[in-house]
Amino acid sequence: MNDPLENLTANQKKVYAALLQGGTPVKAYDLLDLLKHSGVRAPMTVYRALSELEDRGLVIRVEGTKAYLAIDTLADGTDLIVLFICQRCSSARSHSSPKLRDLVHRIRDIAGDIDFALEPGRAEIYGTCAGCRAGSPS
Repeated sequence: MNDPLENLTANQKKVYAALLQGGTPVKAYDLLDLLKHSGVRAPMTVYRALSELEDRGLVIRVEGTKAYLAIDTLADGTDLIVLFICQRCSSARSHSSPKLRDLVHRIRDIAGDIDFALEPGRAEIYGTCAGCRAGSPS
């Protein structure tokens, strides 16, 4: 399998680095503001970079907030990415574990029982992160 970081353009690298640095979902126009100092000035440049990064599995669009998040590619064989999103500070994490993988398989089985085919994609789960519960956002 090819390395998803291989052959990224300069702009794609800048967008990806900005997303990695923040750790929270970032909207495209906010990315543009963050990257103006580095020569990225057109919204379409950001959107094209985001599209390619999504295609490579490096970035995911958080539908609930219409923002983008750098993610770890899942190595566990599931094609459903689970995002845990804090409603207070907007931090988000993708997560993978044997328990979660088992849950995804159980959801697929239930969907099959009702003759429903799940598409590869994401599940967004909203709650409150540990930092916000303790009084300091993470």
